[in-house]
Formats: sequence, C-alpha cells, structure tokens
Amino acid sequence: VELNDSDYSAATIRVKRQAVLKRIRHLFKSRPMSERVQLEEALKDLSMALALDPWNDEVRAFRRNVSNALKGPPWQRTHEEQTEHYVVRTNISSRRCADYAQELEAIRTFYTQQFGGVEKTSDKALVYIFDTREGFQSYAQLTTDDRVESLLGCFLPRYRQLLLYEDRDDPSLEETRRVLYHEAFHQFISPLIPEMPFWLNEGFADYFSTARVEGGRVTARGAPIVGRLRDLR
Repeated sequence: VELNDSDYSAATIRVKRQAVLKRIRHLFKSRPMSERVQLEEALKDLSMALALDPWNDEVRAFRRNVSNALKGPPWQRTHEEQTEHYVVRTNISSRRCADYAQELEAIRTFYTQQFGGVEKTSDKALVYIFDTREGFQSYAQLTTDDRVESLLGCFLPRYRQLLLYEDRDDPSLEETRRVLYHEAFHQFISPLIPEMPFWLNEGFADYFSTARVEGGRVTARGAPIVGRLRDLR
C-alpha cells in the first residue's frame, strides 16, 4: 500500500488508522467471507491497516490468513471438479475428485430435503481434500493459525471452506466419508442458521455423518458411530 505525501500528517494518519481499524474489527465479527471478492476486499483493508499500524500483530496475522485462504493449498498439481453447488479440489486424483463431488451433491440434496429453504447465493461451496495429514494441518495453520491436529477434517466458517484429508489407515474410506458428511453439514447449515447452538449443530452433523450414499442418493442414515460407542465403553 502506497501513501501520498499528504497522508503523512499526524492528524490524517490518526483518522485513517481509526477508520481502517474499525473496519478490521468489523471483519473479525462479521458474517463469513465466502466470495472471492469479499476476501480480496478484506485483504486490501488489512494491507492498509498494516501500513498505518505496522506493529499490530493481530492485523498482520489476519492478513496472512486471508492471503493464504485466497491462494489455496500450495499443491504442485490440483484436480478440480465443479458441480451445481460445489467446487472440489484435491491433489489425490481426478477420479477421486469426481467421486467426492458427486457424493457431496447427494448429501446436500438430502440436507435440503430435511431442512427446506436454501440460501440464495451464486457462490459455490469450496472443498479441499488433501492426500496427507501434514498437508491438511499445514494449510489449516496457514489460514487459521491452528494445525487442528486432532481432526481428520474441519469446516472454516470465516471462509466457508471445508478441509479434509484421506486417512491412510482407513482403506475403506468409511471414516473419511463420515467426516466429509459431518463437515458438509456444518458447511450447509452455516448460512441458513448462523447461530445454531453448538450442541445441536454437532448432534445433527454426527447423526447425518453415517449416511450411506449409493447411486447418487442417500439410502440410509442414523447408524451408530463405532468410535463413539467404543469411547462410551
């Protein structure tokens, strides 16, 4: 960000700093920035804020997060599949990318049938599926400053991005799909009911996570989660 000579008067800088930082605080509290243009505008505001207040670590960290969310994962090769409601990207294979995209459309149709109304938006839901745990954790840290080391997948409400990695200890991909459906519910319900109580959001996500998708539709749901039963014993 370049500042003109007139920008350097103490009074002008003070006013600009207050105005820009006010907008930044609003960004922290505002609804998710799902569209690319919103992220780009946020990045411009953050760059200006950093120019006015170079020692503000909070602004610096947020600018780094937004910048990385715009860039996406630093993969050497990216496979992409676009459907009516999703953009799915992965560094695994084009076949796997297409399979996940079709399953996401099926589970979304099912969620829509259960909850009715759908948010009117031209923005497709963005999903990143990583081939390794390290790649998943590294990207999460780049965009949130948290490696989410205990998770196989997560939904980032601020950017409305769904992140997941294929568990190499899960050759059937059963647990991978369960986490995908779980996080897809969070991604689906977030714009519809932004303030849904945490316990209810997680309860629905877990209940629907064991859905079975066959032939492009959900054929079963509500099965026990083996891991949860094991924890209770």
